[in-house]
Amino acid sequence: MKSFITVDRKSPDFIKYLDGTFSTSQRAVAIESLNLNSSSESVTFEILNANEIPKPTVKEFILSLLKVYKFIYFMFPIFYISLIYYLNASSFDPVTMLLATIATGFLFVGVNLRSDYWDHIKGIDRIIKTNQSKPIVQGWVRAATVKNISLYCMFISLALSIPIIIAFPKVLGIILFSIVIIYFGLLRSKLTYRDFPLGDFFWGILVGPVLSTGFELAISGQVSFSVFCFGLVWGTLIFFKIQISNFEYILAGSLAGVKNMVNHFGFENGKKFILASWFLFIFSFIAYQMSLSHWLIWISTLGILVYMTLKNYKALMNLKSPSGSDLPIVVSNFQQLYALAVTLWMVQTLFMFFVKAMEVLFK
Repeated sequence: MKSFITVDRKSPDFIKYLDGTFSTSQRAVAIESLNLNSSSESVTFEILNANEIPKPTVKEFILSLLKVYKFIYFMFPIFYISLIYYLNASSFDPVTMLLATIATGFLFVGVNLRSDYWDHIKGIDRIIKTNQSKPIVQGWVRAATVKNISLYCMFISLALSIPIIIAFPKVLGIILFSIVIIYFGLLRSKLTYRDFPLGDFFWGILVGPVLSTGFELAISGQVSFSVFCFGLVWGTLIFFKIQISNFEYILAGSLAGVKNMVNHFGFENGKKFILASWFLFIFSFIAYQMSLSHWLIWISTLGILVYMTLKNYKALMNLKSPSGSDLPIVVSNFQQLYALAVTLWMVQTLFMFFVKAMEVLFK
């Protein structure tokens, strides 16, 4: 026989049911959440024994827990900077490069898991019915366990950074700056970056200029203006990607009290903000490309991006309601714009590598 319990925020066991620490042998799967993040919030849980929860495959569990599809956020900057150093024949330390890559991976996983923990506690994942493949929501893993894993990953990242700091002391400044951003963004007891409109810059800054300058410092002990500009452009693209997700779940975000910039502007102005974020990326991307690439390459890239933008512009502006059936289609199209931008950038980078390889081969 199924067992249910409704717990309100005033109960001393409220957080224990949400994070799964109410029992060592049972899981509480949230079924319904009301009045999110208010004094009258209540959540109805289905109480299940751990062996009653359908078990995912190891692959399914890891992919959904770590959100491997987001690894492009930090992997592309590392790949790009490494390749630029190779193409320019710049000197770097291969040992610190390896350590920095692994440390960045652990840090990203830790920050991402911590963000998932707060999304569950604050109810975002619990009310987005179309996004419930996440391990916490499904009861595959306790929220408290995810929180602990995130801390372990962050500490491992910090430990791996010690040899890098010894080799290149300037890295310490970037590490301390990152700690400050992560602390104010995710590690405080109640507030996260989602509680402030300007908190949307959290991911863009972290995986943009902070990651790019930090990684370059970690492999060479210096920072170049071009890599810093790359970080700004990449951070702008990630910022746009996040705004698309915010727009997709604008109703759920409003119900959960999320104060991101899309919710701050509202549905109609939010559409204009999405376009402004995208055009800001295009302009910064082309300005960056003009200083590095042959004119034929950046002109071709600009043409493709503008053409695809015009195809989706009217569809976005013609949206009438955040609950309409057209919203997922428009969001998907703009997600494809993001993927197209990443792909074009990747192709350009690989093309530069191919040209350099041919020069070396036929030298």
